[in-house]
Amino acid sequence: MRKTSIKTLAQGCAALCLMSGWGGLAWAGAGPGDGAVERVRAAQAQSLAVPVAGYAVSGSPQCLRPLLGTPGALALGESVFSAPEGGFLLVSPDQRFLLIGGGSGSALNWAPLGPGSVGTPAEVAGSIVADLAAFSPSGQSAVVASSGAKKIRVLSFAGPAPAVSYEFELDASSATVSALAVSDDGETVAAGTSDGTVGLVQLFVRGQAPVQLLQAGNPAVIRYDGQAARWLIVDSVRNEAILAAGGGSEQQAKVFAGLDPDEVGPMSDARISRDGRAIYLIHGSTGQAETVNFDSGAVTRFAVPPAAIESGSLPGGLLVLGTASGAPRVWLVDFGGGEPVARYVPPLPSESALAQEVRQ
Repeated sequence: MRKTSIKTLAQGCAALCLMSGWGGLAWAGAGPGDGAVERVRAAQAQSLAVPVAGYAVSGSPQCLRPLLGTPGALALGESVFSAPEGGFLLVSPDQRFLLIGGGSGSALNWAPLGPGSVGTPAEVAGSIVADLAAFSPSGQSAVVASSGAKKIRVLSFAGPAPAVSYEFELDASSATVSALAVSDDGETVAAGTSDGTVGLVQLFVRGQAPVQLLQAGNPAVIRYDGQAARWLIVDSVRNEAILAAGGGSEQQAKVFAGLDPDEVGPMSDARISRDGRAIYLIHGSTGQAETVNFDSGAVTRFAVPPAAIESGSLPGGLLVLGTASGAPRVWLVDFGGGEPVARYVPPLPSESALAQEVRQ
């Protein structure tokens, strides 16, 4: 049987994936997870010079995988980093940082991400334990918490390593933290708490007393719209999304009802379009969604990929979404304003498949 060299495999990979513009794939370090160091060293040794266009988190347990190729022709690479048991991985919107939440009370870690490199993980100063985290829209700040604790911390990514810029504690009577969001400057945090049926969303501004933004059954998702200084909250109990600004007596809110939950399941997510002119209401369990145009009120129903883990965006505003369970699958989705355009990212063929293709 004729042997196939690594160089030939790389050429076969290029042909199969329609990739061009070969560059370097280097790994600066490895993190926690079964076989992470071995996988990284193997990738280094093989020297498959495929350009890395970005990263995606998908699967259960969560794994970090490179998006290999060029923006017009991508393939999903093998896992190079696994979340600790019971932990999570969170990629910043600009794909420059990775937060690593430890399971079983382990400390929060972070790692820098670059074009073709994953930096060595390091513990975030302060021995922070967190199982819930969210980046600001640009990735300049992040907010983290432990769902069963009352302390919430804001991290700044302005320096060479993330650092706690300030922290605050929820009222002792508050229920479990269910969702978080933070502004880019890190000065304002929205925190949702709920016992599963009754909850609320509070605003915390540095140096000021907390203000109740709204009451909700279960605020499962909170997003901050930095362009209009407003908050988008998904209430999974009431099956609605609320677009809110201000707080207290000056609060302004608009409610968007979701599709029939008996037909498509409860609302799981919502987001404002890139052009700021529409809202997307998403029922992830059945892959159904609708968009509501702010100007005309027109409603359009459509299907969405069964993906829930967000890993930032690629150039052009393409959102990277991965599956949260089952086989790791990734899509690039454009929530530009109309019906979203989704493009599936196929997995990179295995070495045996490449070798067979080359022989043929």
